[in-house]
Amino acid sequence: MAYERLIDGTLDYLPCRYGKSKLMFRGPRTALNEPYIAFIGGTVTYGKFVEIPFPDLLAREVGVPALNLGFVNAGIDTFVDDPTVLDLCSGARACVI
Repeated sequence: MAYERLIDGTLDYLPCRYGKSKLMFRGPRTALNEPYIAFIGGTVTYGKFVEIPFPDLLAREVGVPALNLGFVNAGIDTFVDDPTVLDLCSGARACVI
């Protein structure tokens, strides 16, 4: 079976961690000292195989930085069991689930 490469090179997801969370989220890292919109979700939110994930596209439109807390194959329990994620969502201007 042959696969056609749609993108030259590989995507660099710039993985980053926030606080004491054990989860690695897609970067680039967002500054938490200014207003931001938090996005939590699974693979679609993370933007696997996508050069610019939808949280970043939406952030450009509204003019507020996006905090991409997407995690590949995550379910709601992934986030509910992580106090750091809950704190990040509580500190956000808005949270998109």
